[in-house]
Amino acid sequence: MADPDLRAGWASFTAKFGTPKPVYYRIKDPQAGIDLVVPLQCYGEYQYRITDPALFTVMETRPGEGERNLWKSLVFLLPKVLEHCAEECIPWEELPKHSSLITKLYLDLIYDEWEACGAIPESVSIQSVFVPFSSIKKLESLKLNQINVKKAETD
Repeated sequence: MADPDLRAGWASFTAKFGTPKPVYYRIKDPQAGIDLVVPLQCYGEYQYRITDPALFTVMETRPGEGERNLWKSLVFLLPKVLEHCAEECIPWEELPKHSSLITKLYLDLIYDEWEACGAIPESVSIQSVFVPFSSIKKLESLKLNQINVKKAETD
């Protein structure tokens, strides 16, 4: 986590976030008959600016707690962001390519909350996404089934 110098005011900070536990991403393709929920681990980066150092300091009961609260809100809202991405039919492995959409979704969700705490979000990006090892077999069998269905359709 960043170690902000609150005396600076209006300073921008970059910090990283990650999901301590998997979050779930729905893969739905009615034409192929697929409706699957995949657990994902996501890691990313966010930038924020402290707009009111006094208010941000009040939010901290211990050093660094203000930023931990920002981080918690990002991780808490990630399932909502992923749900919207799934509705847009973005494959989970392509999430890092959609930083502008993810930033927009997050800004819509967190801007007012963070501003009330003396900070404003500037950007949020998912930099890496992976499926936990325990779920890889499930996805591999799904891909094999898709290949077999496509083969059967062309035969």
